[in-house]
Amino acid sequence: MRRRQAGVWCGVACLGAIAAALPAQEKPLLRTFAQGAAESYRVEVTVRSELRGVRPETIGAKTYVRPFTQAAEGTLTWNAARHIVAVLADGSAEIEETREPVAAAYRCEPEEDAAARKLQEALRGASEKWEQRFTLRYRETRDGRMQGLPAEEAAGFGEEEPRLLAPWLLHALRPSVILPAAPLRFGERWQHRPQGRVPPWSAVQGAETGEWAAAPGDAPAATLHVTQELTGEIPAAGNPGAVAAREGAARRGSFFADALSTVSLLDGSLLSAVRSAARETSWTLAPVEGLPEPPRFAAKLSVSVTIRRRP
Repeated sequence: MRRRQAGVWCGVACLGAIAAALPAQEKPLLRTFAQGAAESYRVEVTVRSELRGVRPETIGAKTYVRPFTQAAEGTLTWNAARHIVAVLADGSAEIEETREPVAAAYRCEPEEDAAARKLQEALRGASEKWEQRFTLRYRETRDGRMQGLPAEEAAGFGEEEPRLLAPWLLHALRPSVILPAAPLRFGERWQHRPQGRVPPWSAVQGAETGEWAAAPGDAPAATLHVTQELTGEIPAAGNPGAVAAREGAARRGSFFADALSTVSLLDGSLLSAVRSAARETSWTLAPVEGLPEPPRFAAKLSVSVTIRRRP
């Protein structure tokens, strides 16, 4: 939604927006903050914890493997109100954000499975912070990067190193978007490869890919699509307390995130977003006599976030 402004300031903003909306824009899109402005959003978050594997089953003289899935899921909804407290000399802003809980629901599958119920209890314990009214204050730069966010906002899910989902989630929950440094050109894709090591993973591969597209509707807006992926081999000593670190297990980690954010070309504010990310650890145990193939398991934690601007 467009933010209402008064008098001459509205005229100036609209003129700037016309220039920003030109297809051949040679500058990156940046956020323009107005001190005292208020923004309201509806946020819905779904978190799913899942364990997949196999169990041996003997029928007659033969041993087979039967796949199983144990999962828990929680969906939480809240209203987020953002108030631009101050605009600094560099154009960044001090922002106060208040969360008002609306609804929360949890379930597990299979419902009668004790292990699935434990997953549900753990998930609820990690997510209960989102069921509380909460106010935080942070600084946001013109390209959407944030400083001063409390780390505990996205903590509690027991993620082992490297922590990938937690920092992603910390920003994905915010009704904002990190704007690329490249000029806004529709249909022009860019890609970045990770630099440096990602301990304790080895043989790391990954990429971040992004692209701008025209947003549907009459409002001057653009949609930013960004995907991030990272994979690596996990050493057996990476987390001795985890079931995945059993003797003889070969472990592999992966992270994948996908985000569609529709941004106003008037001021760079977020209009809507659909974001998702998943962190998975998979492992294959040593061959077991009597089984046709080595047992394979996977533990996955995934999060989806939907954000809509409210009038």
